[in-house]
Amino acid sequence: MPTPSSLLVSAASAYLRASTYFAKAVDAAGSLSDDARLDASFEQQIAAWEGFVAYADVHVERVDIPYEESSLPGYVFHTGSPTRRGTIVAVNGSDGPLSSVWVACIAPGLARGYDVVVFD
Repeated sequence: MPTPSSLLVSAASAYLRASTYFAKAVDAAGSLSDDARLDASFEQQIAAWEGFVAYADVHVERVDIPYEESSLPGYVFHTGSPTRRGTIVAVNGSDGPLSSVWVACIAPGLARGYDVVVFD
């Protein structure tokens, strides 16, 4: 019988994988003339990312990053270590999903003792 903690690990992993798959759908929908499909795919991608954030075994603070007359949703991933080394600000560009930034920057940064800030 799976333990509650192993179920959380499985849930986080499944949401991260789903976010990655929806990111591919966003890429495909971006070439269509119908923005409704793009918007729907993006919303599903973000919902899956939020599921990952909710179940991942990391401390995450949601923040608003000021941008022009509005703000962008951001996330500060904390190491939880009193000896953290600093903070990395990772920018994925307009066509890169946060799930890719997790693999390329967030997880490696946390493993090395850095807090990591990302936004989408």
